[in-house]
Amino acid sequence: MHPNGQRSSKPASVRAHRRTIVFHQPQSGIMRLVTVAPVAALAARQQVTVCLRVLDLYGEELQSGAIATAVLDRIRIRAPKL
Repeated sequence: MHPNGQRSSKPASVRAHRRTIVFHQPQSGIMRLVTVAPVAALAARQQVTVCLRVLDLYGEELQSGAIATAVLDRIRIRAPKL
């Protein structure tokens, strides 16, 4: 439902997806979870496993602004630009 009580014309998947943009505040790194095939989306438990592994291995790098791209069996880290 729309805040004013009307039904939204957008599909549920579009309505549920929200983005947060923060300006003029320090930010840490980004963790991106990737699926190889469109039908092979990571289940919630798999996402938790991958997130915890990335945080355990690369938490300090993420705090310094790195970008982690992760799939089930691989993690790529891009160091922050200084």
